[in-house]
Amino acid sequence: MGKINVKTTAKLGHKLAKNSTLIGVLVVVLIGCLINGRVFLSIDNIANVGRQATIRGLLACGISLTIICGTIDLSISTLFPLCGLVCLYFSNYSVVLAFAMPLLVAGTIGTLNGLLITKGKLHPWIVTIAVQLGLNGVNLMLTQGNTYKPSNMSSALKSFGNFSVLKTIDIELICFVVLYVIMSRLVKSKPAFRSMYAVGASEESAVMMGVNVNKTKMLAHILCSLFAGITGILQVSSSGAGKVTSGSGYEMYAIAACVLGGIHLAGGRGKIIGAFWGAWILAFLNNIFNMQQYVNPIWYQVVVGLLVIIVVFAQALSNKMHAGFKKETTRI
Repeated sequence: MGKINVKTTAKLGHKLAKNSTLIGVLVVVLIGCLINGRVFLSIDNIANVGRQATIRGLLACGISLTIICGTIDLSISTLFPLCGLVCLYFSNYSVVLAFAMPLLVAGTIGTLNGLLITKGKLHPWIVTIAVQLGLNGVNLMLTQGNTYKPSNMSSALKSFGNFSVLKTIDIELICFVVLYVIMSRLVKSKPAFRSMYAVGASEESAVMMGVNVNKTKMLAHILCSLFAGITGILQVSSSGAGKVTSGSGYEMYAIAACVLGGIHLAGGRGKIIGAFWGAWILAFLNNIFNMQQYVNPIWYQVVVGLLVIIVVFAQALSNKMHAGFKKETTRI
């Protein structure tokens, strides 16, 4: 009976760990329902939460690739406003340029980050913080700190930004879901994406497996920057204006979404879809704090910080247990 109970407990613990992010979403939704279920579960409110989840969630999708790969990109918080400004500027001339030029800028920055990290052998935190600061300076020089609005914004870009299904599901949310589905499929089916897990877990082992570590890291950084570019396009196409400060602190919320989604900061472990649900947890929490009248909404940031610390601590404990289990099985 003891052995059966141990096995049953182990299986239950594994299932809970595997679905912890979804459980987290359900818990947050339950809290929202208890506070004000009628308003919280309304279609308009859920759509509003979806819009909040979109920007941070798309950034989280890109940064999750770098984290899994054992690196990081903190430049996204200033890159996506820059891409938004580029999109708006070129929308004065052509809708094609409005979409193409921000992605070109994003791809260039991603390539620069990747080269400095892989070929230059510089630490990713230092590289991407330096690029973040540099891009913030570029944004300020381009706008003088003011909100930028194009004088002749493309009607096609406006139509794209205002597109919605049933007047509720905006284009941002549609792109958010579609891009996560695509990335989840790519990670499962394409060796180039699967290699990110090998590199994040152990670069030495990845080399022995025949994985090109530098190319894999380059791919992760370029995709991360492209997601920032897409985010910038989506944001300005709906608002029609670009702000330098629109991405302030968003890199930390993107990382928080990844952590809450079960992606290990040590690299090599976690699912892309986890960042998707992590973004929803953050959006629901923000919505709940704004909805209630008992606690100052500023406490939202404190709660998010505490949650991240708890999850990272749990991840560290899980890594130790995983390493210990490997040693035991090796002895056997």
